[in-house]
Amino acid sequence: MVALWCGAYATTSAQQAEDGRKRLLAYYAMWTKDGNPSYTASEIPFGKVRFTHILHAFLLLDETLKLDKAGRRSYSEPFRSAEMGNDPDGRLLISRAHVHGVKVLISIGGGGVHMERQANAFADIAHDKTARTEFASAVGKFVAENGYDGVDIDWEVPSELDSKACIDLMSALHDELVTVGDKLRPKRRLLISMAIPAFPFPQAISGCYS
Repeated sequence: MVALWCGAYATTSAQQAEDGRKRLLAYYAMWTKDGNPSYTASEIPFGKVRFTHILHAFLLLDETLKLDKAGRRSYSEPFRSAEMGNDPDGRLLISRAHVHGVKVLISIGGGGVHMERQANAFADIAHDKTARTEFASAVGKFVAENGYDGVDIDWEVPSELDSKACIDLMSALHDELVTVGDKLRPKRRLLISMAIPAFPFPQAISGCYS
C-alpha cells in the first residue's frame, strides 16, 4: 500500500523567489492508518526525506446536500464528514510536520470512485457566487480550527467551461484565507494550492482547464 505520493512542487511564489528553495510535496491519505498493513503519521520519515509540504487527503464534499426552496444548495456545511477534524492521526501528522518545519494542507475532493461526484459538487459551488462565499468560509473555519497551514483543492477536473468559475472559486478561497490568517494569533500566511492537469483528461467535458 502506498501511503505517501511524492513529487516536486513547482511554484513561482514570492517566497520561493526570495529564498530559492525547491518544494517537495507529498500526499498523506487518511485511510492508510486503517489499512492492512497500516501506515500512520508516526511512520512518516520526516528526518530522512526533506518534505516541505504534506497534503492531508481527502476531505470529501457532501454531494447529497438537498435543494432549498429557492432551488439551490447551501454550502455553509459542505463536507461529508467532520472525521478528519477529530482524527488523532491527523493531529499527530500536523504536530510532527510542524516540528520539522513542514506545512500541512487539508486536501479537498480527490479522484477514484468519488471523482465524478466530487467534480460535480465543485462545479456547483464554483458557478454560484453565494455557494463560493459559503464554501470559502467553511474552508477557512476548518483550516483554523484544526491547525492546518492552508488548503489544497483536488478538483478532477475542471473543464474549459469551468475556467472562469474555477478562478472565481480560488479567488474567494484566497481572500478568505487571508482574512482568517490575519485573525490568528500569531498571524499566519495560510497557503492555497490546486491540482491542475497539464494535459487533457477524457473526463473533461470540453477539454481540460487551461
